Amino acid sequence: MAKNVHEVVEQRHAFYEVQPYYTLVEEDTRDLQPQQRRVQAGFDVDVFGIKTSAEQKPGQDYLLAYAALRKMVETILPHADRNCTVEVIPFGSTVVIDTKKQFQPEGTLRVRIAHKGAGPAGESEERLLKEIKKRLGELV
Repeated sequence: MAKNVHEVVEQRHAFYEVQPYYTLVEEDTRDLQPQQRRVQAGFDVDVFGIKTSAEQKPGQDYLLAYAALRKMVETILPHADRNCTVEVIPFGSTVVIDTKKQFQPEGTLRVRIAHKGAGPAGESEERLLKEIKKRLGELV
């Protein structure tokens, strides 16, 4: 078991990927049926690390990484626009199989940056993404 998050990153070969986060927005068109459109409301930053045990529940390394991500988000939130949300989403019982790495099982955590309400992502969400990528780059 790793003693700190830097050891977890190194031992688990951690890396992250950024994907757009979309929501459906209903628009009142005064017709019989409201129309829906897909809007990019923010970003999902997925952090992956090699899973070394066959255990179903998350191990200590996973919990340590989760706590470190939550702490990182807590330090960023005071600088966020009031229309932004940032949350760390654990997937403790989920295993991702990486087909590019010989079907290596990986654990994952997600940091979701989103615009509150039905609006699209804007400069505030971009700034938060930039800051999260900077801080993750210091770890990974």
